[in-house]
Amino acid sequence: MKPVFAKYKDITKHSNDVETAEIKSLLKTLSEEPYQTAVTSLGLTPMLLAVTSAQEDYDKVESQARAHKSAKEVGKTRQVRTELTSIYDLFMRYTAASAEAYPEKEHLTKLLKDLNTIRDSKRRLTGSGKKDKKAKSEETTQVAG
Repeated sequence: MKPVFAKYKDITKHSNDVETAEIKSLLKTLSEEPYQTAVTSLGLTPMLLAVTSAQEDYDKVESQARAHKSAKEVGKTRQVRTELTSIYDLFMRYTAASAEAYPEKEHLTKLLKDLNTIRDSKRRLTGSGKKDKKAKSEETTQVAG
């Protein structure tokens, strides 16, 4: 049994994922012959069952924590996307208003044209619906007029 335990002596020095994998590997090794017989004869079965139970509990808690974290990240991503869209729309309106107010400043008109081209390309790539296309054509009409 000494070679088995020597292999896993530094389990606690690893990250949780590596530690979990090593514990599962150790439990599997100890459940096979000839180690199973040694575990039984040394009276280690209750401790081995306790470790197995603790590992199962840990796996459940870790799974729940990952699911909770994942749900939070999705919410945060949605919030950032909403903020970014709001800022982008404000920038587009400002650029359109500036281009209309100062037609002699050709760089503003060119910037607006480039931004509209990018927006149109993005909409085509994402496969937007008819509602978005109608809004885009109205916006283009307003910007041009």
